[in-house]
Amino acid sequence: ETFGTVVAHELNSNLVNAPGARVVRQDSAEGELILQSLIDVDEKLNQPVDQDVRRFFYTKPPFLMVMEYVEGNCELESMFWERPECAPWCEAMYGQSQGLHSEGREHLRQMGRVIAFDCLIFNWDRLPCVWGNLGNPGNVMFDKQNNLGCIDSCCMHVAMNLAGDPAHHFSERCEALVFAVATHHDEPQPDFEKVRTLLRDGIPQ
Repeated sequence: ETFGTVVAHELNSNLVNAPGARVVRQDSAEGELILQSLIDVDEKLNQPVDQDVRRFFYTKPPFLMVMEYVEGNCELESMFWERPECAPWCEAMYGQSQGLHSEGREHLRQMGRVIAFDCLIFNWDRLPCVWGNLGNPGNVMFDKQNNLGCIDSCCMHVAMNLAGDPAHHFSERCEALVFAVATHHDEPQPDFEKVRTLLRDGIPQ
């Protein structure tokens, strides 16, 4: 995940907006301070917590991952919640039933950039496209300025997720999609239809 974040930042935040992440050694001064602060908060709250979390605090793992906190309006996933505030938010972000407004089109372009980034790092679970997954829209967020950002940008291992010659198979899928978009950009592509379905209907229950 740290590597995926570094790649996102190297590409420029105008292309992919990803919060910062870095690895800290637990035995460093910063690592010890972080861990002790978490233990102090845990003991002060004195509330039931998941046993895995408590075990993490007191086993002192060799490394800690520190992620930038993103204060956002919502996750993309909340578009599908049956709450009174969701419909007005969607209309404000994308437009009413008459069609997309300019900001809505830009948000979809940003999602397209995220899909291209995910293909680069083989992060297969965020948005369905060249993968067979249903999507994980909780990993797409909007900040207070309604800019789209992506969290949990994990760089996955290709061989663990595809059979046969995985790298060649995946590169062929991506090459075919890029060629189809470049040569028939005004026609719907089947791989992007899966993203449309996710945005329209949410994840099947």
